[in-house]
Amino acid sequence: MKNFPIKHKPMTDEDLIKILDKQGLEVKTDIKLEAIKKDYKIMNRINKAKKQEAMKELFGTFLHLGEVMILAGDTGVGKTNLAFQIADGISKGEQTLNQKNELTPSKILYYDFEMSDQSLLRRYKNYPFSNNFLCPNIDDLFQENDGIFSIDIIKKDTSSQGANIVIVDNISAIALKSTQDQDTALQLMKEFKKLNRENKTTFIIITHTPKIPSSIPLTINHIAGSKHLTNFCDNVCIIGKSSQGSENRYLKQLKSRNSEQNEQVLVMDLVDKGHLHFVNPRFDWEKNHLSINTDREEAKKEKYKNIANSYFNGSGIGYKEFCNNYAASEGLSFESGKNTHKILKNYDLIIQDNNKKWILNSDNI
Repeated sequence: MKNFPIKHKPMTDEDLIKILDKQGLEVKTDIKLEAIKKDYKIMNRINKAKKQEAMKELFGTFLHLGEVMILAGDTGVGKTNLAFQIADGISKGEQTLNQKNELTPSKILYYDFEMSDQSLLRRYKNYPFSNNFLCPNIDDLFQENDGIFSIDIIKKDTSSQGANIVIVDNISAIALKSTQDQDTALQLMKEFKKLNRENKTTFIIITHTPKIPSSIPLTINHIAGSKHLTNFCDNVCIIGKSSQGSENRYLKQLKSRNSEQNEQVLVMDLVDKGHLHFVNPRFDWEKNHLSINTDREEAKKEKYKNIANSYFNGSGIGYKEFCNNYAASEGLSFESGKNTHKILKNYDLIIQDNNKKWILNSDNI
């Protein structure tokens, strides 16, 4: 085999022609080398997108046909219940929680790694599922595949069953239930995305989050392995518990590649009427569903009660006098004294007397 000489300077079109000549290869000079270069004009992509059909909604703007979606949440928050409802709606060609579904009744494969047959019976004993809702027994799949769950199983099932929408519940449990190692989740996510690109397979991947304080807004960082897993998906949603009631939940969209991201959260109620499911969907702001950290707030208030007792437990004191005294005593700035005085007022721990001096508010101490 002949070797091409290596040049250390950038190769020009003329350089390439000389190399080809030396190797005895014919060069058709009437064909410009520019013709073999890839055309990266941005307008090519825009014009191509104009000709493409708009992506169909399966669960409103939370999920489109052909996307890979992550659905996350803490244990017991209702991830499986919501996933079953979405799958049920798709299998029947119906909306779920008033979110648009633009498909006719379609087959969907649900791989459930957590519920046994008996658990499934207890939850949905008398529920009329569609025959389009396909849910293989995971233990049987593991037995048939030497304790390993691989993308080949999904490829085989989607092909043989004629289903191109898949739910995996949940990716966090696969490594625990199978003989695979702890990198299984990340590897499977890569393979899900590859199959999605090749066959336009739609995926809903369910995963766990650690315990999240109910006073903190939900973020993508709360998802286990978020730095890696979410890189391979188009949509990321997380379910949180609302402070407004034990049955209240909300769904927050954290990433949306193919539509405008929902600014508000979808609030819903988890009820057990024949089977566990969500009802009463409505949109609201997340802040209305976060709890106040009462323990931290009480500790903070107690701290300022002690300050009020130390500096105002006597005759009245002027505003500037307090700021100076507090700053000198605590080794802080006059500005810190001003901020502390403001907090004491906000907690209603101090009030002004008839001489415009500040004194303790005995009703709140």
